[in-house]
Amino acid sequence: MCNIKLRTFAPTARGRAAVARRAHNPKVIGSIPVLATPHKTLAKQGFCFFIPTGVSNFYYIYRVMSYDLMVFMPEAAPRTRPEFMTWYFRQTEWQEEHSYDDPDNCSVVLRSWFMDMIETFPALNGPLAIDEPDNYNVTDFCIGKDVIYAAFSWSVAEMAYETMKEKAEKHKVGFFDASAEDGDILFPDESGRNLPIDRPGNLSSIQQIRSWAKQGQENYSIRDIVFSRLNLGTESIDTPPKAKQKWWSKFFKFK
Repeated sequence: MCNIKLRTFAPTARGRAAVARRAHNPKVIGSIPVLATPHKTLAKQGFCFFIPTGVSNFYYIYRVMSYDLMVFMPEAAPRTRPEFMTWYFRQTEWQEEHSYDDPDNCSVVLRSWFMDMIETFPALNGPLAIDEPDNYNVTDFCIGKDVIYAAFSWSVAEMAYETMKEKAEKHKVGFFDASAEDGDILFPDESGRNLPIDRPGNLSSIQQIRSWAKQGQENYSIRDIVFSRLNLGTESIDTPPKAKQKWWSKFFKFK
């Protein structure tokens, strides 16, 4: 048996969806690539992998991948948390009979949201993808008929949260904070304003991550707080040149 060391900084809901998505679409940014056999099967199932250079700890893959959020068609989703989460898990099994990187496969409203979103966060995959490996805003979008699931680099988590939430309200689509513990589920009201279905005053994923900051880390970025939480150390706010990145930063492709 492997030596599993859990790091609780992401809910099971996010991890399950992320692992399923990466099994379908392994080319990701800010995430762990699907490893070669025999680790490939473990990666697809969200189990563990070995950190090289003699470090003996294992981590669940979905705990360290990316900062994930989702938008959805409000007409398609249930409006109670238990039913919504059941629906969410079903959507994020990615079993629809089409590719998951083409915005032509989703609703007109979600496609409008997507086209607006990629002006700030360009797509990694699909017909509108760009080839800019050093652009940390490049994002892995998984596009279903009624949902779009976005995986961002940790370096842009705060901007991603604000941008995605603002554009969800602008286009009158729902918003799910998939990286939070019991994250907000927002539906547009008659005026178009997105409101939570329950738990008013709930902390966002960004606020929850900030609550992990130790003494002296009050001014850390979200990325550095996450790195610290994983005991990976921290870098300066400015990402160093690739040649100077630590081995684990290269291995995880963290931004």
